[in-house]
This record gives sequence, structure tokens and C-alpha cells, in this order.
Amino acid sequence: MRQEYLSAAAAGTPRRGQGPAGTEVELASAALDRARSARAAQLAGLERRYAAGQPRRGRAAGIEDYCLVRQARAKLEAARQRQAAAAARAAQKQQDRKGPGPVRNTTDPGSRLMHVRGGGFIQGYNAQNVAALITASRASGSGNDSDDEQIGLLLADAGYLSEHNLTIEGPDRLIATGRSRDLDKAAAGHPPGGGWNRTGPATRAMAARLATDEGIAAYRHRGHISETPHGDLKHNKRFRQLSVRGLPRASAEWQFAAAVLNLSKAITSGHLTHAALNALTSQAT
Repeated sequence: MRQEYLSAAAAGTPRRGQGPAGTEVELASAALDRARSARAAQLAGLERRYAAGQPRRGRAAGIEDYCLVRQARAKLEAARQRQAAAAARAAQKQQDRKGPGPVRNTTDPGSRLMHVRGGGFIQGYNAQNVAALITASRASGSGNDSDDEQIGLLLADAGYLSEHNLTIEGPDRLIATGRSRDLDKAAAGHPPGGGWNRTGPATRAMAARLATDEGIAAYRHRGHISETPHGDLKHNKRFRQLSVRGLPRASAEWQFAAAVLNLSKAITSGHLTHAALNALTSQAT
């Protein structure tokens, strides 16, 4: 991540937001080097013109005295001071820390702190589904939506985006390369600025596919297909938290909740008929 951030800045496509720790000083140092090189080139050009007969008018500022070099040097010094202050705060925080530091949850070691929308964290699991009906489901101890399940045409949000997930064997897939509103802008012919700057070939190809009418139209089904079961479980079924601990038990409880939701859909939609039950029974035997 650090090297990618610095490479993007060096290529003239800096990413928005605060960079990884320590990159501010490196970027300021690189800016100072560029300012010095630019001034050296200017002075060399002046010397060539003087040699060709152009009269000298006053004294040209040297490299270190040049205004832009002085500004870049001041920014580098300020960045170094901020970095030193941040390091001092971190050291003081570590010194003031009580107890052994970060520890695993002793009553449910499989759970993790999960970021929640609107800010804050909750100790728990991340439910992941392959859905129209919930056909594949499990609970995960990872805060990111990364999974290996693949069924049919796969529509996945940006949490699953990686060169690996885009290139492994399996069915056709559409994986978001950014936020939904940014995908819509790109498909409308107005690529948004900023956002993720991932430059892998598979990611670029996926971004180009999602910018087509066919690609974005297919991907727009993801929200309804994937998020509706979660809303149904949370709001209609009042299933808002797990009642057991440990990843195997938590996953089993989530799968049971998914089975209840599937049965409810099958009953209310009229698909769970005597004929369908008899067919399932005959298949089982």
C-alpha cells in the first residue's frame, strides 16, 4: 500500500486522503528534489543564453535561494516536524498503555471488531451470502467481504475486488471497482475523480466492462438480490444479533436463520407445494 501510494504520486496521479504513515515526508522530499532540478535547469538555460550573447540583467537567485525551492524546503521541514510529533504521541500512548495491550476476546476468540455504518465498532461476525434465495451462507471472522464461494453469474461489491478474485477459474463475474455512484457516473460517460486507484490489468478490464450499458445494468441487480435478505432478516424477522459464541456455532446459527428465510419465501411465494415436497423426498431417497 505504501509503495503504491508513492508510485501513484510520482506518476502524477496522487490518491485522495491521507497517505500511509511516513509518506508525507517522502513526498515532500521528492517535491524538493523536483524544485531543485527545475531551478538547475532554468539556470543552465540562462547560462546558455548568456553565452549566446544575451546581456545579464541583475543576479539570478541560486538553487537554494530560489523562492520555489525555499517553499518546498519549508514544507519538508514541516512534514518532518509533524512526523516527529506523531511518533512522540505514539510513543507516549504506548508508554501510558495499561495492561498487556491488544488481546483476543477471551469469551469468543473467533469474533472480531467489525466497523459499523455511521461509525464505531461491534464485536461480532460478518455474514456473507450467495443469494437470490440464500443458497450459500456462512459467518466470517473477517471484517472484509472476501469469500471463495462462486455460483452462477457472480455479482459482488468492491469488498471482494482483487486481481485474484477476478482471474481465478469459475463462472462469469461482475465485481465492483468502486462505489455504486462512481460506477454509475463512469457508465454515463463521466468518470469521477479520486476513488481507488488500482491498476491491475484485470481490474482495469472490469472497470471498462462495468462502464458499458450491459455491464452496469447487470450489476445494478446486486443490491436488491444481496441486501434484501439481510433487511428481511433484521427488520421483519427481528434477527439482529447472534445468540451463540464461537465461529462454528455462529456460522451454524446464521445458516439456520438463512434456512428459515428460504422456507418463508418458498411458502409465501407458493413454491412450497405438496408436489414440490414429494419431489424433494423422492430425490432424497
